[in-house]
Amino acid sequence: MVHFNTVPIWIQFHKIPFYLLSKKLVVDLGEKVGDALLVDVNSHDISEKFIQVWVLLPLNAALQKTISLLDEVTREEVPTALWYERLPNLCLLCVA
Repeated sequence: MVHFNTVPIWIQFHKIPFYLLSKKLVVDLGEKVGDALLVDVNSHDISEKFIQVWVLLPLNAALQKTISLLDEVTREEVPTALWYERLPNLCLLCVA
């Protein structure tokens, strides 16, 4: 019997202020969703202000649409939008 608890998936983090974008920040954001495996440093796009991380997404948790992070310069909370790439359709009967 194989336990199907997680699925590896790319997650994009959008609406991050440009001056906050760093590999460490993205790893920390990815760890809030699941186990961060890999950061795609080439995905950084200045016009879109996003970066992506490959995460082992737990199947027993609800998908998050936003994560708040603290802007260390302005001391304000910044809501970060999450976009899941190629999100698979899963049968709940198969996961249970």
